[in-house]
Amino acid sequence: MYYITPAAMLTSMLIMTLGFYLYELVLIQRRTSCKQKWLLLVAIIISYLLYFLADFFRAPCSPETSMNIIAMLVVYWIMRSKVTSKEERSRIKVRVLLGFALWRTMILLGILVQFEVFKDTSEVKGIPFVLTVHLIEMLFVSFITALYFKFKISNKLDLINQKWLIRILMVYDCTFILVITLLSNVNPDTLSVTKRLNQNFLLLIILEMAIAIGVYFISRKVQKQKYEKALMKQELTNLKRYTDNLEKEQRQLRKFKHDYQNLILSLEEIVREEHSTKLPQYIEAFKNYVDQNFNESKIFLLNDFDNIKNPYLKSVVINQVFQSRERGIDVHFECHKIVPAEIGIESFDIVRLMGILLDNAREAALETEAKKINLMLYYHENHLEIQIENTTNKENMSQIEREGYTTKKNHMGFGLVNVKDIQRKYDNLLISYAMNDGWFVVKIYV
Repeated sequence: MYYITPAAMLTSMLIMTLGFYLYELVLIQRRTSCKQKWLLLVAIIISYLLYFLADFFRAPCSPETSMNIIAMLVVYWIMRSKVTSKEERSRIKVRVLLGFALWRTMILLGILVQFEVFKDTSEVKGIPFVLTVHLIEMLFVSFITALYFKFKISNKLDLINQKWLIRILMVYDCTFILVITLLSNVNPDTLSVTKRLNQNFLLLIILEMAIAIGVYFISRKVQKQKYEKALMKQELTNLKRYTDNLEKEQRQLRKFKHDYQNLILSLEEIVREEHSTKLPQYIEAFKNYVDQNFNESKIFLLNDFDNIKNPYLKSVVINQVFQSRERGIDVHFECHKIVPAEIGIESFDIVRLMGILLDNAREAALETEAKKINLMLYYHENHLEIQIENTTNKENMSQIEREGYTTKKNHMGFGLVNVKDIQRKYDNLLISYAMNDGWFVVKIYV
């Protein structure tokens, strides 16, 4: 076994520190400002100083591990500074993690070559030896980097789901430490070194897993907050539309009350005139006026919405009803009994469910001549029943229920397959489909 002098070790750490930072910058492919360059220079110096401190105070983890951990975090923090785009931040995060994984792999390859070439020597090695070893490592770095750019891995990374990439990196880490363990058993001469590598990389793996889990839960929380915010915004928009419609109907009622009194007075005057030929005509005109101002299709919007106490369900129903009516669909809505706020499934899922089904109903109804939708909500003995009916052209039920099929042309939405995904989450959620004399009927039981 050979030994490396302190001066050679310090030179090695300096080369590794500079190399790691430069390699990350190459992979990230983002121009750095003057301030960021200075920050990177300061980070390199601090990383190098931390190596001394970790070595001097005999830190639980090796100096190399400390340097690598800090370097990875510092590069990510500096490169994402002044980046407002979430997509760009996500891009930087993926490249930093990938660069970190590739860098460790190439360093390991260099170490393995080093073991194989110098395994029979027992001399004390100096700076020339260190430079030779790092030259070998840089050859691996150059080769992998050339492949990275040749096959345009950078563009392909943008298409990979972050969650899956983190899983891949975690599997890679576990494989990495397994390989090191197997090598230590195969070659007893490298046992002490591979044990040290095991300790270092195990700590890194634990850190990466902790970061990955933290990122997953934070991302999930942020997405949920964004979804809640979007729902609240939509709810406020729908509520404003609802209240505006109420005010409009109230004004129309006040106007009708005034006109109604004048109409009654005129009608009484005509009745006093015996054998008046104007009476039937006037009565017919009066009926038409009443129909125009109190048509069921107008005033139904004021009824039954208030019985829905779940604000998210109420919001999506109002929104879907208004959208359908604005597109010329005759919508009949009923909810004669109180529907409580708690309905047995999460609000987000009921919003998605109703949104998908009512979107499908609207698009299918628009393709028919009748253009009708019936929506009914009925709550009884802690059970909610929702029935959605829409006129439809003749369809094959096996086609409708087949995964991925939708009645929409050039459909870009979720489709019935997503309804099935939601249904699988709940044992208390039943959904049935049926065709009935030109109507497509969906029944939801909760």
